[in-house]
Amino acid sequence: WPSLKVMWILERARVNERLGVRPKAIDAYLYVANAWRNADPVVQPYVEEARRGLARLNTDPARS
Repeated sequence: WPSLKVMWILERARVNERLGVRPKAIDAYLYVANAWRNADPVVQPYVEEARRGLARLNTDPARS
């Protein structure tokens, strides 16, 4: 079940980013990146997605 929680939080990050709710998206992407930092290779694409999301939201002034 913990994996499902992380996937749910990743989905929340995606939705919040699309809605422009930057703080919630950042928090959710950060949670995913930290939760699966040392995870198996099968979930690393999700970690990379979270890291890309963080980079986008931390550097895109239009999203502030």
